[in-house]
Amino acid sequence: MASWYHSSGTFRLLSSYAGNRSHAQQSVFFRKMSKAAAFFSRGADRLHKPLVDQIRNSASAAIAAGAAEEFRTRTCLVLSWLFVCCSAGYLAMMAFSWLRNFKTGSIIFPAASAVIALLLFAAKGKFNIEGSWKEIFDRSAIARTVKALIMPSRDWETDTAKQQTIQRRSLMASVPKPAIKAAYVLIAIIGVLAGAAGYHFSLKMLIAAAAAVIVGLLVISDYQRVVYIAAMYVFLDFVFRQAVSSSFLASYWDELLLIAAVLIMVYKWLVYRKEKAYSPTPLDIPLFFFFGIGIFLLIVAAPDMRIGFEGLRADIEYMLWFFIAVQLLRTKDGGVRLLVLMALTGVVLAFHGLYQYAVGTPMPAGWVDTAENGVRTRAFSIVASPNILGSLMVLLIPLALSFAFAEKKAFKRIIYFCAATAMVLCLVVTFSRSAWLGFSISMLVFFLMKDKRKFLPLLILIAAFLILLPPVYDRLAYLLSGDYIESSVRGGRLQRWPIGLKMLSENPLFGVGLGQFGGAVAENNNIPGTFYMDNYFLKTAVEMGIVGLSAFVILIYNTVIWSYRSIRNTDGTLERQLVQGIFASICGLVVPNFFENVFEVPMMVTYFWILAATAMFFANSKLYNSTPE
Repeated sequence: MASWYHSSGTFRLLSSYAGNRSHAQQSVFFRKMSKAAAFFSRGADRLHKPLVDQIRNSASAAIAAGAAEEFRTRTCLVLSWLFVCCSAGYLAMMAFSWLRNFKTGSIIFPAASAVIALLLFAAKGKFNIEGSWKEIFDRSAIARTVKALIMPSRDWETDTAKQQTIQRRSLMASVPKPAIKAAYVLIAIIGVLAGAAGYHFSLKMLIAAAAAVIVGLLVISDYQRVVYIAAMYVFLDFVFRQAVSSSFLASYWDELLLIAAVLIMVYKWLVYRKEKAYSPTPLDIPLFFFFGIGIFLLIVAAPDMRIGFEGLRADIEYMLWFFIAVQLLRTKDGGVRLLVLMALTGVVLAFHGLYQYAVGTPMPAGWVDTAENGVRTRAFSIVASPNILGSLMVLLIPLALSFAFAEKKAFKRIIYFCAATAMVLCLVVTFSRSAWLGFSISMLVFFLMKDKRKFLPLLILIAAFLILLPPVYDRLAYLLSGDYIESSVRGGRLQRWPIGLKMLSENPLFGVGLGQFGGAVAENNNIPGTFYMDNYFLKTAVEMGIVGLSAFVILIYNTVIWSYRSIRNTDGTLERQLVQGIFASICGLVVPNFFENVFEVPMMVTYFWILAATAMFFANSKLYNSTPE
């Protein structure tokens, strides 16, 4: 720990050096960096706790403490070096900014860079730079370097202090010294760049960058955590769009996360060579077939390649989470934790939606027809659409019920049933009729897989109670009234669907082109005469023709069928119950797409395909030629 506190002392020294009147802002920056150092020092103690818990059953407390101390020492060493380099980069930018006021200042920085380059060239033989790069690109060296710099050795079952010391040093000794030097050079580069960025960017951006680094380290230590991050999509999207001032991050953070997940897959291939590089699933061919049809239609039928490519990206980009989740999920416990996190996400949104309904949060007038009575507001939480929030509840309610039925402890079972009840009530106050229909289908499928004699009467009673609630009854009754039909013909689905069918009849085979009609891409590009179709299947048919619609229907059919087959191929009571819930969720979410463009929402597509991937992952090895562990 001494190296860490030495780093904090360095910050105090630098703060006093820079704390003059003309550099008051720099002094504040260093004080905040010093506080950050103390925070990370405390965080190191928390980070090693899972490791201690892991070895506690097979090692004594003293040995566990030794492992913890080793991890803490290495973490502090790496972070100290990072912060020192960060300070150096910040001071360099301060000096360069000050020297620019002089006529000779413009040549000092490149001159200093040239001197540093000459010194590095002179030290080439001593530091073996060429050998370092060879070691860096060697997969086994990467694995040993990462484990040596970040994680301690895992084998702590010996008794004597001498053997413990030998084990602590053996892993580090197995790492080539050039690789260690190259790793620290890389850390130095990152630190200097971070310090230079700190001179120009706001504190929020620095905090976001630091959080990204910490999350990256956590993901590297267990690569399946990147799927956990995707499970928090709805919260991340809200933060980046509402709390972060960067328009770039607000627009592209999910694409950046997707790219990072792909890089983590490459990292897994490089480091974990004993694990299978790729695990095939029965949905691979239907997905690639749909991708291929989309590319073919882009080449053959797109009137505008730029808009067509944007439309293709919107259709297939977030389906890639299926491949990422299947390949990066590592253990069954990891899959269970992923589903717990998704269910918890639904509970948080449900309570927020219920709060909005209780306080009467204002809603746009277009969400309810003027002739409709009894709906004073509709819950939408942070999703900004009651129909999408309702569809999300349809997706997550069966997961909570699956945990409730699989749980043996009464208290936890009550907790899961309460969570499911909260989500059902939130679904009710979204007043989304398409989501209600999808929920009915999902519950019918879910309870048909249970004891029908016991649960179906209960399901019928609950459905009857919900339908007889005055706001729900009024909402459903209005659907059959003449006022609704008149309103829908004037500007609703009964006006839009015939237009879509007419355009499909004019371009039946290949459609009008990707991104040209019925969705967000067409509206964002101001395509004349476009509007939201409120039917994803019809939108797909108009844009991609019968060819594209057939490929999409084949994909959805295979997803439903193989999710069902995964139930009987899954080992373990808990996992089988969860796959039943996933199957019900998938069946339920398909239904709202006949009345909404649910699959146009990146969050919903991501969640849908992560659930499908989890079902495939839980399935037994006889379902596909891979091992889930």
